[in-house]
Amino acid sequence: MAPKLPEQQYVDLMKTILEEGKWKQTRQKDKDGNFLRAKTITGGYMRYDLSDGTMPLISGRALGGAFYQFIGEVFWILSGNTHQYQLNRYGVKYWDSWATPEMCRLYNLDPGDFGTTYGKQWRSFQIDNSRSVDQVKRLFDGLRSRPEDRRLIVTAWNPGGVDNLVVRPCHGTFQIVHREGVLDMWLIQMSADVPVGIPSNMVMYAFLLTCIARATGYKVGTLVHNMGDTHIYEDQIPGVEVLIERAAKPFPKFTVSDAIIDAVLLMVDKGEKDPLSLPEINPKGLDYVTFLKENVVLHGYEPHPPIKRDLLPVAV
Repeated sequence: MAPKLPEQQYVDLMKTILEEGKWKQTRQKDKDGNFLRAKTITGGYMRYDLSDGTMPLISGRALGGAFYQFIGEVFWILSGNTHQYQLNRYGVKYWDSWATPEMCRLYNLDPGDFGTTYGKQWRSFQIDNSRSVDQVKRLFDGLRSRPEDRRLIVTAWNPGGVDNLVVRPCHGTFQIVHREGVLDMWLIQMSADVPVGIPSNMVMYAFLLTCIARATGYKVGTLVHNMGDTHIYEDQIPGVEVLIERAAKPFPKFTVSDAIIDAVLLMVDKGEKDPLSLPEINPKGLDYVTFLKENVVLHGYEPHPPIKRDLLPVAV
């Protein structure tokens, strides 16, 4: 019997949720404003070897265009920025429904401000009124000076700050483990929307691990993805059934230019919040989406056709 393709883990996870999951009521709503239930298991798990340049971009539905939005979201978070305007410059619009004036008003935030979410916590985790920690800078410094450390951890979950933001972190907590010149990542995801959210998270953290390894002089290893509340919303089930019927394919490969790594280092070491605006990084003055497409290249991606949004909707 031929070995399973890595993407089969994703397909099998959806099957497990449908077959073994229990229903729970959620606070998320469908397009008509009705509260949704979700079929749920506790403890989803996937593991991907990225050492040969593999990019875990699912083939079950075409996501080649969205791929660069996922990459752009990583840049936005790494910069420490938390505003919709900068996120949109990276081509990311799927957060917009959480940044309307009405949504922001609920949390006493200016329109377009997501509050103390991912980037704020990664780059300026508040300890008390006078002290904060740049977790990403500390991670890079640790890899450079003490890679044997077993506590090279970054987290987006700050119990003191989760009540004043529009989008509470679903992911964003990870550990880097060094082994004989290779870096692995253990990703902890508290809330996992498997059909819609998880494909983007797989890409984001594969890209992030690659950037961390390249920028600190190590080889890329394995992404281990652990999920807590692992679910499929009830209105996503028709689309999930289509995904399950489609045969898994080999993951594509990807390459990352030196300009991307230089931009990451500027964000980490210099605190640069907008590296793609700099002529030394982006000498052609390209818009950010075009820049990412020229500097992060997919190879051999041959997905199945797209699935209509009404079959795989996003819960708000």
